[in-house]
Amino acid sequence: MLAQLLLYAGAALLVGGVAVRHLVKPGSLRLRWLPTGLLLLVAGAVWKTYGVLRELDMLNLTDTLDFLTRVPAGRAALLLVIGACVLLAAHLSRFSRLTELGAAALTLWGLAGLGHGSTHGAFVRFVHVLHGGAMSVWVVGVATLLLIRPRQIEALKRFSPVAAGCVGVLISSGLIMTSSHTGSLLRLPDTLYGQRLILKLLVFGVVLGLAFVVRRALLGQARASRCLGLEFFLLLVILWLTSSLVGLAPPSHGSLP
Repeated sequence: MLAQLLLYAGAALLVGGVAVRHLVKPGSLRLRWLPTGLLLLVAGAVWKTYGVLRELDMLNLTDTLDFLTRVPAGRAALLLVIGACVLLAAHLSRFSRLTELGAAALTLWGLAGLGHGSTHGAFVRFVHVLHGGAMSVWVVGVATLLLIRPRQIEALKRFSPVAAGCVGVLISSGLIMTSSHTGSLLRLPDTLYGQRLILKLLVFGVVLGLAFVVRRALLGQARASRCLGLEFFLLLVILWLTSSLVGLAPPSHGSLP
C-alpha cells in the first residue's frame, strides 16, 4: 500500500503541479515540487515492481527485463516512469502544452495499469486516467491556495472553475469505476473493498461540502484557512483510502496479480 501511496502522491505533485502552474497562475507552485513528484513516482514504481519480482523469485536481470517488457504490470510501470520523465523535461524546457498533455496522459495511463484500471479493458483504464488526473489537479490546487495566502482570492478565482471541472470528472468517472468494479452498489457492504469504498465516498462528500464553504468564504473576503487546511487533509485521506483499495479485490473479480 505504501508503494501505491507514493505513486499517487508523486502523480499529484508532478501531473497536478504542471497543470496548476498553467491553470492557476504561472509560478503559483514552486518548480522544486515537480522533481519531488518525479522522485516519488520512480520510488513507488521501483518498490512495487521489486515487490512483485521478489514474490515471484525473479530478481535476476533477465527476468526483470522480461517483466518490464512482456508483463502488463511491468510495461505499465515502465510507461509510468517514461511519461513522468518526459513530462518534467517538457515543462522545464517549455515545450508545447500538447507535449505536456501527452506525457501526462502516458504517466496516468501507466499508473492506471498498476491498479484495478488494468483489469477491465481499455475504456475503464481510460476512466481511471481521467479520475487520477482530476484528483491530482484538485489536491495540488488546494495545496497551492494554502501556500499563497496573500494572493488567495486571485488564485481562487482562477482555480474555482478548474476545481468544479475536476469534481464533475471525479463524480462521473467514479460512478463508472464503481459500477465496473462492484457490479452492484448493493454489494458494497458485503466486502472489505466495498466498505473501504463507502468510507472514501463519505469523506469525498465531506470534502465537497468544505470546498463549497471555503469558496464562498474566500470570495467574500473572509478568512477560511482552517477549512481550506481541513479540505486538503481530507483529500490526503482520500488518496490514502484509494491506495489501500488497490490491494483489495473488488467484488467483480478475484485478487490482482
